[in-house]
Formats: sequence, structure tokens, C-alpha cells
Amino acid sequence: MKKLIFLITLLMFSCKEHYTREEVITMLESNNTDSVLTACKFISENKDTTYNHYLLKDPYQWKITHNWRFLGMNGYEGRMKTLRKVTGIAPPNKITSTPDSSIVEFYRKVLKE
Repeated sequence: MKKLIFLITLLMFSCKEHYTREEVITMLESNNTDSVLTACKFISENKDTTYNHYLLKDPYQWKITHNWRFLGMNGYEGRMKTLRKVTGIAPPNKITSTPDSSIVEFYRKVLKE
């Protein structure tokens, strides 16, 4: 029984989500906060800088999610934290759930968009 529980636990933690580029872009352009945050998580885990333009495309999504994986986080916060992790550059202000245009402009300048 212990071996079975161990195997199930191992399987749960070893399953990593894989998405195509088109799926990630579609999730980032979605109005669904869960989709946006799922895409942000995928980008953060892979440290993929090719999505930076899409992360800054509509950064002011203020709706929060009630999904247990991202509880209380909104699209803005997920996008900015992803940019911080992918670029390795911390913004001038702390990233909170309240959209801050100075952080968005900071990353636009850093990425020269």
C-alpha cells in the first residue's frame, strides 16, 4: 500500500504540462485569468523570453482567480512576476495585485518595446 501511494505521489509531481507556442499565445490573449496565469506559470518554468511581447500586450488584467493553484492572483501580477523571473531584473517597485504603470513601463523600456 505504501508503495502504491508513493508511486501515485511520484506520478503527480512528475507530470509537467506541455503546451504548443500557439496554445500559450492563445492563453495569454485570453480574458480568462486562469488561462493567463497557467501560461505565465509555463513561461516561468521554462524561462522562455520569446513570449515577452505577449506578456506586455494587455498587462492590466485586474480580475483575480479563485483557482486553487493561483488563489487571489490577477493577470497583471502573474504577468509581471513572470517578466521578473524570465528577465532576472527586479522592477523599481514591489509587484502587488494592484496594477502599477511604472512597473509596466519599466519592463517595456528594459525590453525596448
